[in-house]
Amino acid sequence: MRIPQETGSLEVLGEEKVAVLENSDKDSNSHSMIHEELAKMPEGKILVVDDVYTNLEVMEGILSLYGIKTELVESGEEAVSKVKAGNVYHIIFMDHMMPGMDGIEATRIIREFGYNLPIIALTANAVTDMRYMFIDGGFTGFMSKPIDIEELSDNLTKFVHGAKL
Repeated sequence: MRIPQETGSLEVLGEEKVAVLENSDKDSNSHSMIHEELAKMPEGKILVVDDVYTNLEVMEGILSLYGIKTELVESGEEAVSKVKAGNVYHIIFMDHMMPGMDGIEATRIIREFGYNLPIIALTANAVTDMRYMFIDGGFTGFMSKPIDIEELSDNLTKFVHGAKL
């Protein structure tokens, strides 16, 4: 089942965008300003791994606002295959709990290939003690679901802005 998704607002896109808007002429069209700022962002390449197709569509919709090339896969096995085939990403957003190969196992295998770029766990179980499990499991960090736009923006700024693949 597909649920159409529309952009409700482009207002909140991180600290840099907010600062631009706060310093801009109040009479200007804020959507136009945001699109101009997004055009200045570097191109990124992201892999999103989640067994729930709706979650993939939501992430793709959000990342499209940043102009980031996004690949979507529905399993840990597919993620491993992408990396094994030589694909490189600024960030891999990996669902923690999936049937078959879960995100922890997929990340362990990807790390065994020598892949050292960021892999961020996506989880609905984001409690403080889980952080250590993710870090010990080879993840660079984690984000809780539902996705917090500010936290996503922070990760994109940290791992995409200025990074070279």
